[in-house]
Amino acid sequence: MPVLVSRHPGQLQTFSSANLTSVDIASIIRQKNSWSRLQISHRGFLRILSDHKASAAFVDFVRAFGFKASHSDENFGGYSRQLHGREGQESIHLELCYNIRYPEQVGRDSEYSWVLRHMAVYHNYSPETSSSKWIVLQPSRPIESKLESILQGAGGLDCTAMVNLMILTSTEANWRAYIKHLESEINSFNEKACCSRVGKTAPHDYSVAFSDSQELQVSRERLLKARSVIESSIESSIGIEAHLNDLGEFSEDPNKKSSQLELQNLRSRMRSHIRALERLLEVSSGTSNLLLKVMDFRNDESVRRSAANTQAILHATRQESEHMSAIAQRTQVDSRSMKIMTSVAIAYLPANLFAGIFSSSIVQNSDGKNTSSARHIGYYILATLVLTLATFSVTMTWERDLFIHILSRLRRIRRL
Repeated sequence: MPVLVSRHPGQLQTFSSANLTSVDIASIIRQKNSWSRLQISHRGFLRILSDHKASAAFVDFVRAFGFKASHSDENFGGYSRQLHGREGQESIHLELCYNIRYPEQVGRDSEYSWVLRHMAVYHNYSPETSSSKWIVLQPSRPIESKLESILQGAGGLDCTAMVNLMILTSTEANWRAYIKHLESEINSFNEKACCSRVGKTAPHDYSVAFSDSQELQVSRERLLKARSVIESSIESSIGIEAHLNDLGEFSEDPNKKSSQLELQNLRSRMRSHIRALERLLEVSSGTSNLLLKVMDFRNDESVRRSAANTQAILHATRQESEHMSAIAQRTQVDSRSMKIMTSVAIAYLPANLFAGIFSSSIVQNSDGKNTSSARHIGYYILATLVLTLATFSVTMTWERDLFIHILSRLRRIRRL
């Protein structure tokens, strides 16, 4: 049977002179990247839908593709089966469409080494002509190559089963490696949570921070997303098996039993992946709680250590204050002693001054000799008393003015 693998709607025009109803057609539509627009015009896409007789149910799966600025509309999945026409009519055809997500390890430098790819499949089978029409959105390069090889080498129901089984098998192949990668992430956090010491400090202990809880939550979201995607893939496999059974009512499929067994084996592996993901989710939940408890305990320990350090600082400050108070008291005593000594020195200064004056050549007798007399002694005593009183008066006045100045400054400070 002729096969047309179309990557552009214009290629369908090369078969305009042929009977397209008897041709297996596969239209492959791509995106430049996962968040870009489909590389086809609106008119071209409508042309493909018309030539493949696709129903509106397939449009729901197409809406998950196209331009995006963020992660959105990534939870829609499953399948849709429809029967167009009635039994006994020549225009009857069966339709199946589904989308499927699968993990792929990226070879470029990126924030994360794994991504979840997305592809959608539409199949329309006509029992009258035993021909199929396929629309495949954003298949991987290996899937695209295998699809073309299968379509070139087989036809009819055998081709339908082989294509769907190939897509399911190819998209399931990387799940085990991806889950193993997720397990290594969870184990790293679990080791940190279980082996971190509490109550005892160690020089090479694990550091536990709030960022660990944030990163663990991101890993848990990946686990939840993976479980949801695999469950959607299981639903798609159920829809494919039902679709093949429907086709078997119109045409005999010699490989029906082997196809059913292969689908059952695929679902068994997928359920095994789900069990592994559920176990990791349980472990991650316990790890998250344990990390939070470790952080709480260490925060409490830090608070207790800070309180103890604060008490030690307060005790040292109190001792320092007592020491400074003792020094101030000794300084006050020394100051009082110095004041007394200064007062005594001031009291002797006038006497010494006038003693020097009267003993000098300035004061002489009439015969030119320095001799003491009662009159000179009286002058000496009087002058000494007057100068002493004057000196003490000036000193006391200066101290009083200084005291008043300090007192006024203190009052001004209190008003402020």
